[in-house]
Amino acid sequence: MDTNRIIATNGEVDFWYIDGDVYRSKSNAVLDIYKLPQDKRWECSFNHWKIYRDTVFSWVDKIN
Repeated sequence: MDTNRIIATNGEVDFWYIDGDVYRSKSNAVLDIYKLPQDKRWECSFNHWKIYRDTVFSWVDKIN
C-alpha cells in the first residue's frame, strides 16, 4: 500500500495512512515539509484499522 495518503474522511476529519499507522487530522489541514498534516495525531495501527474499520470507524467515508 502506498504510504502517506488519506484513507478516509467525513469532511471534518481525515484519516491518513502514514508509515504503517493511521493518523487523524482536521480536513484541509496545513501540511508540513513532508506533505503530512501538521496537526496529525496517532489513531491506531493499520492492522487495528482493518479489523475495526466497519464498526468503530464506520462514521467516516472510505477513500481508498
